[in-house]
Amino acid sequence: MLSRIYNISSSKLRILCAILLACLFAAANAQDFDMQTLSEIDLIGTARYVGMGGAMTAVGGDESAVRDNPASLGVMRRSQVALSLAWQQDATGVGNQRPDKVNSFSAPSAALVFSFGNDERYTGVVRSNIMISYQLLKNFARQGFYDSSLLNRQSLAQAVANITNSNPYRSSLHTYLEKGGSDVYYDADIGWLSALMASEHVIETYDSGNSWSATGRQTYSDLFVNELGSNNEFTLAWSLNISNQWFLGVGLNVLSLNYSKTSYFNEGLTAANNTKYSLVSNFSANSTLVIGSIGLIAHPIEQLRLGISFISPSAGRFNIRNYSTLGNSQTPINTYNISNYPLPLRTSVGAAYQFSTNGLISIQYNYAHKIVGKSNPADAISDVHGLHAGAEWRAYKRMYLRAGYAYEWLSKNMSVLQPHYADTRTDLDYRLGEFRHYATFGIGYRGRYFNVEGAYRFRLSQADLYTYFRQETPLRMSSLTNGIVLTIAWHN
Repeated sequence: MLSRIYNISSSKLRILCAILLACLFAAANAQDFDMQTLSEIDLIGTARYVGMGGAMTAVGGDESAVRDNPASLGVMRRSQVALSLAWQQDATGVGNQRPDKVNSFSAPSAALVFSFGNDERYTGVVRSNIMISYQLLKNFARQGFYDSSLLNRQSLAQAVANITNSNPYRSSLHTYLEKGGSDVYYDADIGWLSALMASEHVIETYDSGNSWSATGRQTYSDLFVNELGSNNEFTLAWSLNISNQWFLGVGLNVLSLNYSKTSYFNEGLTAANNTKYSLVSNFSANSTLVIGSIGLIAHPIEQLRLGISFISPSAGRFNIRNYSTLGNSQTPINTYNISNYPLPLRTSVGAAYQFSTNGLISIQYNYAHKIVGKSNPADAISDVHGLHAGAEWRAYKRMYLRAGYAYEWLSKNMSVLQPHYADTRTDLDYRLGEFRHYATFGIGYRGRYFNVEGAYRFRLSQADLYTYFRQETPLRMSSLTNGIVLTIAWHN
């Protein structure tokens, strides 16, 4: 790809092969944080699922509940078609800073269910169901602006100069610049931050590349980060209802994931020419992944249901792309694949107690466990735990009220990212130790031939934000999300 865009010669292609190998090592730490972000799954779906806080592994009977437990499909007794529409607003800020708001609209769930069987049977296979569905698992839309009052006062330019000075091949950078070519970006021993800042005279040398320094002291700095994308799941599921006591389900799921992040880091330096620069870093990832799922719901007594499911790690790979600009200088487009970072194994267990026909309460525990290969320990990847609780109450005939709560957290603290002098990534911001609280409410009318349901979702997520690698004290970043979902379903 680079050879077509930049007309790379055969000698440069050999250098490019070397840098591609180096990229996988130099960006290894960054990949850990990328995969943690890309593996996130949100509490979103049908109005009933959201209204009960996602605590439906043991309840079933809902299209979005199938994403946690395919046996949920077995509880359904009718063929139906359902569509959900949603709006959400994410407000991200630090401290007393005014949060940046992002509004988005989506169709988080659509499903077609075919139900076959005879409800007059009480033993054996009572029903067999098939479902084809689409589910939105994560909306990545978020943005934040952080000014000089929040950022660490140490100059990024001087930090890059220090990193450059730690490079035993630093004199080669000066040689490349004297030749005036872009070959520097294909040298596996020279990082792109060093190359960009040296090309635009943000850092400079006075002794032929043996030592580098910033062209002035910092006067201000700010950072703007914009994230976009989504994780979408397409499912084919099949289930059995055996004697109205055992519900079995299996699913084949295809994930279509796309994510992009653009970071704008601006800094002013005191120098004779009053240097100002803007570093723009672009990162994107996309993938098509395949996962399988299997689940069981047991109905040992009339009031109690127990559920358990396993969702396999993904098969497939992530396609990664990054490039950067600073002033008149731009790096090549760096592309590589990550095949040894599958999405984690997910397990869900739950229990539900039903109060006759008046309502139910449900609890659920989710565990996402990263499968680690010996050749790639990925120590920075953390397991994710989730506790969910939900309640549904029949307020009047066919009218239902719902409420839910969920808490999700990482099992360990991730390490602070340390830069390497040969890094090709220049996006410097990342989050550590994120946890999330959800509070949800819902209302629904479940008629003879159609359902109309709505739900409100509030989410609070907090994390330590590092705006760049030399920051000694992280910022406490909070994201407040308000969302509304409406589901309409028709059934026979």
